[in-house]
Amino acid sequence: MPIQVIPDRSGLRENSFASDLISYFEDNESSLCLGNCYVFYDFPILTNEDNTLLRASVLLISENKGLTLFGTTLARTGDVESIDTDDEILDELYSLIYSKLIKYRELRENRKELSFSFETILYAPGFDNYTGDLLSLAINRFGELKAVYKKIDNTINSNTINKIISIVDGSVVLPRPKLRKNVTSGSKGDLVNKLEAEITTFDNKQRHGYMQHNTGVQRIRGLAGSGKTVILAMKAALAHLENPNATILLTFYTKSLYQLVQ
Repeated sequence: MPIQVIPDRSGLRENSFASDLISYFEDNESSLCLGNCYVFYDFPILTNEDNTLLRASVLLISENKGLTLFGTTLARTGDVESIDTDDEILDELYSLIYSKLIKYRELRENRKELSFSFETILYAPGFDNYTGDLLSLAINRFGELKAVYKKIDNTINSNTINKIISIVDGSVVLPRPKLRKNVTSGSKGDLVNKLEAEITTFDNKQRHGYMQHNTGVQRIRGLAGSGKTVILAMKAALAHLENPNATILLTFYTKSLYQLVQ
């Protein structure tokens, strides 16, 4: 199964190092033994306690290798201050994502640990022979990734992967109907459960709809119940994160949508 990039690359901010990383994963998926793999590019976007905006360069979710959060740095050899700063930012992003994941019992090994590997790697192609102490592993050549992933053997099932993705993309907060209990596999009740579970998660087109950076007019089309209002609300939330002092006007026709948008 080809690596799924979330969202697709068109319309996103240009980060050549992150783009190069994704291309490397796509070209070496088999030799890295990634299995089913999803890559968030330029996402998630989070804020810390000081309301500073932090943006992940690449977050890789692999069936066989767990999670890897990648940071990128423009630091050149000798620029210790810059690489240390970028390493601290990466560690802060890691802590924010970890705190979201650890809330869910099905993702925990115990109260303090996740049930899967979660690593951080700082890609620094312009920095050689760093001798200081970094919080994350620093690499400057893609070839080093093979040695890193060779040491990780951490299979996670599809349900866990889907849960992680829903937490990262925000769909975990969508209202979910109660599952029908005591249904047999393949029955109508089972099929309805699966359909409702699918509806309450984002597909790639929906993710692209709200993650895409767009400075002009964007039109979102879809059938009734396809999630247009949710996508619009998510887009407004991201716009607020990036521009907290901006005035954002969001209009809708029915009072019943207020709770959903809120």
